[in-house]
Amino acid sequence: MRPNKVKSEKYLGVYIQKSAVREDDEVYYIGYRDQHGRAYYEKVGWKNEGYTEEEASKVRSARIHEIRHRMPAAAPKCIKIAGVKMHGFFDVTWGNLRGCWRCRRRFLAGAFH
Repeated sequence: MRPNKVKSEKYLGVYIQKSAVREDDEVYYIGYRDQHGRAYYEKVGWKNEGYTEEEASKVRSARIHEIRHRMPAAAPKCIKIAGVKMHGFFDVTWGNLRGCWRCRRRFLAGAFH
């Protein structure tokens, strides 16, 4: 039976699990939630590899910072081809159907013929 994870007394969201095989060794895990409330648990590393509770806490704070301050994806720019507004890149000359689904549907419907 695998031993349970124990919460760190010093750091929020850091969990410690003692090794069942290696004596005097422990593994560090972090737990956090994203903006939608989905829980994530991630293994940081082993004590004998040089990881500490403090480093696990720093990894957790980096993950949370990335979630909170993530830049939203840029919306594709609209361009006009043959008088029809297009989203993103679309190469009509080669019949390349790259672009958003609306553009592909317009092209297949014959809006560019």
